[in-house]
Amino acid sequence: MKLNNIKIEYIYLFFLVLIFFIYGLKLSEIIDYIFPDCDENIHDARIALEIIGEIGITYLIYFTLKKYVSSVINLLFTKISRPVPNYLEQLLLIAFSTGIYKHLTKSNNKILYFRKKIMKF
Repeated sequence: MKLNNIKIEYIYLFFLVLIFFIYGLKLSEIIDYIFPDCDENIHDARIALEIIGEIGITYLIYFTLKKYVSSVINLLFTKISRPVPNYLEQLLLIAFSTGIYKHLTKSNNKILYFRKKIMKF
């Protein structure tokens, strides 16, 4: 019985990580759609504010929904009589952040613009 619970726990962990990765991907696509492309003709301060806005809104949504997601995760682990692993929050944040990094292309282009501009000096 204990061995089955451990296997189910790893299956839960795998699917939770996958869900949070996809959650980051989809949320980054939405945020990327809302914000404009990198325009080198506008002030650098505005470009920096757009970067902060994109990343800030994304993580604000993540941390706002975290409370509700935690209750679902607690319920899932209660069903198999296992405690929620201590490292789960960090693991899900890494999965979410990786998903965001993959599709937040406009923000990445703006960061690349600053990197090229700074490397000129």
